[in-house]
Amino acid sequence: MTTSSDSSETSASSLPGERGELLRALAEQRELLLLTVRGITDVQAVQRTTVSELTLGGIVKHMARGELVWTQILVKADGELPDLDRSVPLPRTPWSPPETVYWPARRILLHLIRETAQHAGHADIIREALDGANTTAQR
Repeated sequence: MTTSSDSSETSASSLPGERGELLRALAEQRELLLLTVRGITDVQAVQRTTVSELTLGGIVKHMARGELVWTQILVKADGELPDLDRSVPLPRTPWSPPETVYWPARRILLHLIRETAQHAGHADIIREALDGANTTAQR
């Protein structure tokens, strides 16, 4: 399994203000996840190393899909949302309340940072159990 850094990291580094800070934080968490899975084989990507159903490949797939969905929510709302306070409607899900739920762009970015950090931690545990490697040692 090979990974590559996203070009959005370069563009995030040049953005000023809060938007840039949030996008840089997301890029840093994404990079930690990619460090954790660097050098694994396809066999290792699907191997379970704990009692959990989680695998390294499953985590990467979940995070990629999640970022795509949240990015589409932001973009469909009204372009690139220059105002982080601007709220966007969330899509309906089976667990949604009957009324439409709105989140500000800021909350969506914070949610992505939290999710990425949480899953990067899961991936680090799985990788260490898999072959002894960990993110700190790979930096």
